[in-house]
Amino acid sequence: MITKTSHPFTARLKLVFGVALSFVLVACAVTPTSTVAPATSASPTIAAPTLASAVAPTKSAGTAIHDIQGAGHISPLAGKTVKGVQGIIIAIRSDGFYMQDPNPDNDEATSEGILVFTITLPKVKIGDLVSVEGDVKEFYPRDIATGDLPITEIIKPTFTVVSSGNKLPDPIIIGTGGRIPPNKVIKSEKGDADQTKFNPKTDGIDFYESLESMLVQVNDAVAVGPTSRFREIPIVGDKGANATYISGRGAMVISAEDYNPERIHLDDVILPTPTVNVGDRFTKPIIGIMDYTFGNYKLQITQRPSFESSGIKPEVTVKQKENQIAVATFNVENFAANGDAQKIKDLAKIIVENLQSPDIIGIEEIQECSARIAG
Repeated sequence: MITKTSHPFTARLKLVFGVALSFVLVACAVTPTSTVAPATSASPTIAAPTLASAVAPTKSAGTAIHDIQGAGHISPLAGKTVKGVQGIIIAIRSDGFYMQDPNPDNDEATSEGILVFTITLPKVKIGDLVSVEGDVKEFYPRDIATGDLPITEIIKPTFTVVSSGNKLPDPIIIGTGGRIPPNKVIKSEKGDADQTKFNPKTDGIDFYESLESMLVQVNDAVAVGPTSRFREIPIVGDKGANATYISGRGAMVISAEDYNPERIHLDDVILPTPTVNVGDRFTKPIIGIMDYTFGNYKLQITQRPSFESSGIKPEVTVKQKENQIAVATFNVENFAANGDAQKIKDLAKIIVENLQSPDIIGIEEIQECSARIAG
């Protein structure tokens, strides 16, 4: 988030972790998009896809995936047992697999993919057509009290492999040539805690819910933030053509009316994500599974992306003159006096070298230090 405040002094550059802004009479602060650390889990694995069969599987007489997903965030079959649910395995995790119905309905509001939670690594291959029986559950990644949205899963599954080597469903393109995501509204009905009103054409979280656990594709992606310490990468597709505003240095800017639902996070549950910087361009389509964790919809990549560097460098401000007072704001991102020693050194280096030792610094995200520290 970028915020700004008027100031009577000649203002200085503000830089946070390699992203710098130059300004006059305005003090700016860049706030990270997320401050919640994902929980540690075992690194899932993925098998190589096999696309041998050109014959589409016939429609199953069992429960269809889109009937389980329904047009909403809560499955109409939650808590019930379903049988004969068929789908082609499109990705494998260490604790389950994603499968997608090769015979979709004509309703874009209902997802055709679902996660089958097996707890341990399942003995299946990508391209297997499986028939699954199990219980439908809405799983909240942290807790329902956090405001997280649920993920529809089949738990306690038993399954059989009907055939192998099937062609995977074509990924749904998010962007030009496919489904254009909303680019302003995340959720229009404020206070709709049960998510009973579902508008995938206008509301960001509803749009991505309609693609939950499906194979999706983003073309001409651009990184609008660096790879985070959690290995997540915020991107937009189509070189930012469908984004409302991207700054000169390649970052997205939010406003009171626009929280950028067109931004997507790449994540590393299935494959590791690369280390990129703001403005880096991906040179081939990004393909993966639409997932949700820790307050954001995320694309779990199933193919290793390649990219070109934008060449962005940290900025260095101009040193103040004798008759000037330098004022800066600095987001130190949840700083604690008894925290990481290396982070303290890094922050000090930014203040001295990049901010050129301003006379006054307004600090954001510094922890309360007056309490007694145990030990």
